Amino acid sequence: AVVSTQSTGEVKRSLEFSPDNMDNVYCFPLLETNPAGLPPTYVLALTLDSICDDSVHYAEWLRKWDVQVHLEVEDQAPHGLMFMYGTDPLAREHLKRIASFVQTQVA
Repeated sequence: AVVSTQSTGEVKRSLEFSPDNMDNVYCFPLLETNPAGLPPTYVLALTLDSICDDSVHYAEWLRKWDVQVHLEVEDQAPHGLMFMYGTDPLAREHLKRIASFVQTQVA
């Protein structure tokens, strides 16, 4: 688990998309040249998303650096699936899986 001494507001500001954060590897993890210290990572790759292959390759790259990765590839799911959690049962199911993953990491 990642432990931070920052306040919630400081963490939120550090993860916001802004010109000040363009080199923040927690916002843009592909900028990291040595990801060995990154926390356990959950990757959801959606086959109808144009970056599906990139998501799978990213998970494989992290594993080569011994980062714990949970990869799920969801067939026939579009980009933005998780924004549909209010109406789409598949999105709700993945939200539960993501929550469970996070709970196991901070327990």
